[in-house]
Amino acid sequence: MKKGVILILMVFFVVEVWGQDTHTVKQLNITKSDGTTNSDGVSLFRADELVDRAKLRLRMGDEYTSEFEIGYRYYKDGEWYSNFSLSGYGVGYFRSKLGVGIHKPEAMLHVVGGDIDIGNTDGEHLLRFRRKEDGAPIGQVGLLNTHNFKFAHWGGGGFFSFFTNYGSRVEERVRIANNGYVGIGTASPDYLLDVNGTIRATEIKVVAQPADFVFEENYSLRTLKQVEEFIKQNKHLPDIPSANEMEASDVDLAVMNKLLLQKIEELTLYVIQQNQALKEKEKRLCEIERKLNKE
Repeated sequence: MKKGVILILMVFFVVEVWGQDTHTVKQLNITKSDGTTNSDGVSLFRADELVDRAKLRLRMGDEYTSEFEIGYRYYKDGEWYSNFSLSGYGVGYFRSKLGVGIHKPEAMLHVVGGDIDIGNTDGEHLLRFRRKEDGAPIGQVGLLNTHNFKFAHWGGGGFFSFFTNYGSRVEERVRIANNGYVGIGTASPDYLLDVNGTIRATEIKVVAQPADFVFEENYSLRTLKQVEEFIKQNKHLPDIPSANEMEASDVDLAVMNKLLLQKIEELTLYVIQQNQALKEKEKRLCEIERKLNKE
């Protein structure tokens, strides 16, 4: 901390000397508090490797072990706190708001007039979100690799939520629960995809549940008399859920499609039976007519 404060004071001093005095300083050596130095000297100097391009450099002696930090701390209740800090390791700390392109930031990081780029190399480049209480990560968003983007959330059974502004209202539109269920128009999805509203599609495919077992020889086909009695008693077709059952537990599209197909195939068998019966009657009528004609 002392190095940081001394460095700021020295920079102001040097700027003042160069700006108001005809004398120049080639190199400003910064010593310890007792006026001595060690093998790792600290100095501030100007470097002019290129024509018409000056640089102000800080030399910290041994590049591999020396530490550099510039910033400001304040003392409160027996402890030192940092308001602003930049270290030679590339670590920065800002206690208050940081504005880029704006002199009065309204958020902890406020950027105006430009983009924010995250990552330009292989591997993960993520924006992480941490819990205030203990700093534990609870979510992240960013590049998973060169071709894939990642949204991740964990810790405490949370969810992803997407909102839109409709008129004067900001409302939740989509929610992804921690169990992977997705709700559209509902905040409590009970299925992998739970939609509270109308779905329009040009094509929908479900896993097929065929009903060709109806045509097997061992299939027990009810007689039409049995079907009639069942309908009179139950007010719905055999094997088909009642209206109350459908309203209570909804309808499985694949199962209902199979049941309806089963009924169509049973109707086909009934039609075949009736056709055979009609042919038998026609045959008997023809036989009766033939006998009557002989008489």
